[in-house]
Amino acid sequence: MVEQYRDNLVLIRYHTWWPSSNDPFYQFALQDNNDRIAFYDIEQVTYLVADGLSRSIVRFQWDSLLAYRISFDSPMEIAISGSYQPESRQVDLAISVIAIDTADYSDLWLHLVVTESGIYWPAPNGLLYHNQTMRDMAPSQDGEPLSISRGDTVYLNRQVTLSDTLNPDSCQFVVFVQANSDSLRILQTAMLELREILGISELPLMPDIAELKMPFPNPFNSTAVIEYFLAQDGIITLEIFDIQGRRVATLANGRRSLGAHYVTWNAAGLSSGIYICRLRAGEFDASRRLALIK
Repeated sequence: MVEQYRDNLVLIRYHTWWPSSNDPFYQFALQDNNDRIAFYDIEQVTYLVADGLSRSIVRFQWDSLLAYRISFDSPMEIAISGSYQPESRQVDLAISVIAIDTADYSDLWLHLVVTESGIYWPAPNGLLYHNQTMRDMAPSQDGEPLSISRGDTVYLNRQVTLSDTLNPDSCQFVVFVQANSDSLRILQTAMLELREILGISELPLMPDIAELKMPFPNPFNSTAVIEYFLAQDGIITLEIFDIQGRRVATLANGRRSLGAHYVTWNAAGLSSGIYICRLRAGEFDASRRLALIK
């Protein structure tokens, strides 16, 4: 999903107390995470909130939800540049917000968020690598009020000091403008990766490993969404077998790019029972069971 909407999507992943309050990413920014959970009134995970407005817990609806939100024009643009002092781990950011049209919202707030990607931690849900993870909201999740009219440009200079536990090469700085009290709509977002400031062309490759997540929903009736993650580009095979070991479907076969991938399996022509989803990628070989109930 992230790759598909790379030019239009800036993702921030907030972590919650469920399924484990010991989640290190939840604990690392406990107050900010709890404040955003309350702000969006989130009661379940995994949950997608697009532009602060459209929301869904059903993964196979996310593509259409994002495509719908992308169709709306924004009344403003945001530009970010910066510099980094390795000794103090201080990042100096220059932010420009340009109102190219009238924003028919009052109570606009500007938010600055630090995220980190490529973090290895075996989560209870089976996820191994965590990307766009919220690490800090500067100065807080409340942000700061923004007053801007059509034709205006607002210039802001902000400083962020990275925690010693963060990898600067893997950090991103996200700025977004949100109508806090009117509709929670996010009017515009921009992101600057610290590696761009450092002149690093690519993020370091993660270990040669892949991940096959539990299909959703499971049990299912007719269709299930299968998510898998690749730590690097490679040739993969994603197949479905019945309980007797007979292959009933090949969902993917060939080269795929690094990142998360989603495949929808339509089992309308098959009978109820247990099926095995198997992912092979290099030396990686993993399986998940699915229960088809009609």
